Amino acid sequence: MSALVVIPAEPTIRMLGYIGIAEFQGTRAMLEAEGIVPANIKWPEGYDDLRWDEGKFEYWIRRERPDGAKGPRKLFVDVDWWCLRQQVIGETFIDYELKRKKKELAEYVYRHSAKGQADSDRSFNAYAAACGDEKFQAFKALFPGLVKPKRGRRAKSIQQAQGVAA
Repeated sequence: MSALVVIPAEPTIRMLGYIGIAEFQGTRAMLEAEGIVPANIKWPEGYDDLRWDEGKFEYWIRRERPDGAKGPRKLFVDVDWWCLRQQVIGETFIDYELKRKKKELAEYVYRHSAKGQADSDRSFNAYAAACGDEKFQAFKALFPGLVKPKRGRRAKSIQQAQGVAA
């Protein structure tokens, strides 16, 4: 017995950058058409999985329920929906977390250094000058949606020009 499932027409790609993983989800035909699955692999049966290394990446393919599918797992044992994970060999979640924290710390140190403060001040001064530049603000107003409309009631002179009764 198999579940009635609506299979998307396009493969799904998820980037789990915080842990260095790319996931490709789709039918067997979709994944093969993308060229991301070697032609010579023996596809797993049921909920078995298959792992292999190629170049600097390790791969893991397994059957998965399509997003939004409900019901017991056994109903999806024959559903043609697969998840292929790709990640760099030897890099773990801890490696990615250390890189992220090092980058965050370097940015913090920079923002609080003399150079970082000077760059921030320079950026703010340029922003303040742009806000005070009447010609630039008039130019921005030419683009619909770029400048928020002013709140409140319209002036009587504008209402009268548009033929609105006051």
